[in-house]
Amino acid sequence: MSNDNSAATKAAQEAAEAAKYEAQQAAATEAVSGLSAAEARSAETGKYSSNGSSTKEYAYSQDAKNKEILQQLAKGTDTYDKTTMEISDYTYGRSTTRRPWTLTTVEMEANSEKPLEFYINPGSYTLENPLRQQIVQAKGGPVIHTFRDSRRGNTNLGFSTMRVSMQSGSIMPVPRFGGTKANTNVQYVTIPKGLDIFYKWLNIIQQDTLWYNPITESTEENYQILTINTLIFPFLRLYGFFTENANFGENSDNPTEIQSWEGNFLIYKSTPALTLDQVSDLAGHWNLQISSGNSLRSL
Repeated sequence: MSNDNSAATKAAQEAAEAAKYEAQQAAATEAVSGLSAAEARSAETGKYSSNGSSTKEYAYSQDAKNKEILQQLAKGTDTYDKTTMEISDYTYGRSTTRRPWTLTTVEMEANSEKPLEFYINPGSYTLENPLRQQIVQAKGGPVIHTFRDSRRGNTNLGFSTMRVSMQSGSIMPVPRFGGTKANTNVQYVTIPKGLDIFYKWLNIIQQDTLWYNPITESTEENYQILTINTLIFPFLRLYGFFTENANFGENSDNPTEIQSWEGNFLIYKSTPALTLDQVSDLAGHWNLQISSGNSLRSL
């Protein structure tokens, strides 16, 4: 009889502990948007954390940690709605000391539409510049024939292609809060900024390549305009189109970010130009932009 009572007591304790754990896990999941991508994966997939503690213990500690973070962010505000951008910057990977890359079109600019501003600037790019030349193997050695384009600044560069590797940051839902500082309950969520930018990028790259200009009453090229800010080019406007493959995907090993988000941007012209008649002006343009602080944390 005593063995039956002992077994029943043990079962009741295990059930109570399981219920407590489920409640803690639900709270930790609710706060998981405040974790880094690696921490979130560890908490969600049941793997062990780097210090050897179990996911169960990890979830408990992260629940308390994230409540503390949200309370700190709320200081000095009347409502949590005012801290939404602070929370996004803190937890979604965006640097606040950078000038965003932008993407728009000629038609959007003509209509005074706001350009797309990348929430996190692309992680890398490669500019491929084909040379307009032909090599002939002659008896005395290779002979290089160069074909300059007088209509494009007397350049012997062909149309360049920029391979851009973009990044979204975390695409976990953004928590929104209501009530007073004493109320830390999650009320609803909004779309992450990086994911929203990704959807807008998909829209822009599918716009028509021609548009009707009512001022000139003519059909013109509706170039996509990619403005980049880097240490090489503190301010460079590229006119062209995303072509060929627009790649992106997801990966269960890192589910909180868009994976392999890449595109090829075919460049028709740029400001400043990289052509022979203007390339000597690049150093002066660089000095002007750097002096005005236009390249901080560009990538």
